[in-house]
Amino acid sequence: MPKHWQTLLPPTRGTLPNGQPVHRTDPSGNPEADIAIMGLYPAAKVGQRTIGGQAMNLPVEVERTSFEHGVSESGRQIDDNYLTPLGLTRDLVLLLDLLPYFLANTRGPKDHTMADNLRLYEGLTGETLGIEARLPAAKMIKMAREMPGNLDRLRDYLGRCQPKLVLTLGVEVAAFVREEAFSRVSREVKQYLYREPEVLNVLGIDTQVVHLAHPGILMSGRGADWRIQHDRWCEGAGRELVKSAL
Repeated sequence: MPKHWQTLLPPTRGTLPNGQPVHRTDPSGNPEADIAIMGLYPAAKVGQRTIGGQAMNLPVEVERTSFEHGVSESGRQIDDNYLTPLGLTRDLVLLLDLLPYFLANTRGPKDHTMADNLRLYEGLTGETLGIEARLPAAKMIKMAREMPGNLDRLRDYLGRCQPKLVLTLGVEVAAFVREEAFSRVSREVKQYLYREPEVLNVLGIDTQVVHLAHPGILMSGRGADWRIQHDRWCEGAGRELVKSAL
């Protein structure tokens, strides 16, 4: 029998331009791990298609499990930027996203973002894909809290895991976990990221929490200072922290 939240959050929602359904993304790694790493929402592999004489980048595959190998850059980035530097492997962590469905990115060149391309595709083909666009950060957090069944989904996975340590990726997830306004966490981000672990109640679980930078920031040119701080933390305090949690 499906759990209550599985009825509210069906296995698929929407369709990719290649006709494949957009599957709900479930956690990956070890469901009983002592360490949980929380992202925001699943990513996709992108391919170029020409529709109506217009070439555009469109999603061709979505992660079926969080940070899935071989599907998007996020899978490689989680290994390269977090797990390996901290001396972790996937069988030692639970990887999950706050939101279970892929969202089309609205960041990028004007009129050529993923969301723009999907709307253009729909206009040219007459198809309705049902893939929602990424919302502004505060609304994303609100969506994670109000999507029917989503909090129960997260409680289910974390309740089974009972992690001793939770690492969050990005400001949105930090604000969600802390139950604080995104605007405040974003404005005072240096007071939140890479600090000493705090014991917080995360969806009913009392656990240590450390907030880390999002991989997109670490990989971008504007994230050079965060890159330095991240690498130092992973080599020192981060490695010691994860050792104590295992």
